[in-house]
Amino acid sequence: MGELVIVTLEGDDPMTSFGKLLSKDDEFTKWFVENASAAHGVDLSQPMEEPPSTLVLDSDGGQDAAPNLSGER
Repeated sequence: MGELVIVTLEGDDPMTSFGKLLSKDDEFTKWFVENASAAHGVDLSQPMEEPPSTLVLDSDGGQDAAPNLSGER
């Protein structure tokens, strides 16, 4: 089996937070962007062309956390 990478962001507006992270010019951000590109072929300096991942199951058991097992977004 190959490598697996899971990056999670939680909060009120994770996409904005991720954008702010990527706008930084510190060593960690440079490392993260370079390694994400090498591992996934994704250029994080460009806007996303597809929507972010879809929530399939919320493990906190909230009422609005119905599993999406259809494969549809």
